Amino acid sequence: MADPIDELVQRWKQNPSPATTVALCDALRVSPRGPLVQQVGEFATQRHGGDVPVLVSVARMYMETQRLADAQTVLVAAGKQAPRDGDVYRWLGEVLLRRGDADRAEKVLERATQLGSRDPEARVWLDRARQFRPMQAKAGVRAVAAETRAARLDKRQHHGSQGDPVAARDAGRDRARGPVDQPASAPLFELVLRQGKRVPVDAGGQ
Repeated sequence: MADPIDELVQRWKQNPSPATTVALCDALRVSPRGPLVQQVGEFATQRHGGDVPVLVSVARMYMETQRLADAQTVLVAAGKQAPRDGDVYRWLGEVLLRRGDADRAEKVLERATQLGSRDPEARVWLDRARQFRPMQAKAGVRAVAAETRAARLDKRQHHGSQGDPVAARDAGRDRARGPVDQPASAPLFELVLRQGKRVPVDAGGQ
């Protein structure tokens, strides 16, 4: 029986449209393949650099393979194009927190909720960012990144115990590798872009 990802890859190579690119990125989130993730991500950001849904899909694919710095870069680019898109802020906030920057994650996630992010976990990540801000002030970004990773692992283990095979697989993988009327917010993304290089590499390598 043919591998579903192989079929998606062939379809994408024949027609790398936004729809096939998003479908392939979604599949690679579930079953990551390092070299393919890089190939698809690089191609998609060049070919579809003006398509925000594609950029968000690429960023989420990067997030699942721990390429958090790459995900941040892609989300900043998406946010500069769509500064009123709450979902862009939601994923950027998660990336910032997973990299240990609770201060900026809080600001970005607050904007996500103000702009009406459709993701139900936006509030969860906002609460987590607020919880970890004192830790960042005392222990630094590496400590926050480690705690964030542990919280994600605990949640995936819980879902796994309830019979969710994808969550169980992701928990094992993590363990193994240790619309509201608001002013346009492009300046916030400019700030993140300028300061992004100041975020130290967290314990996960990104």
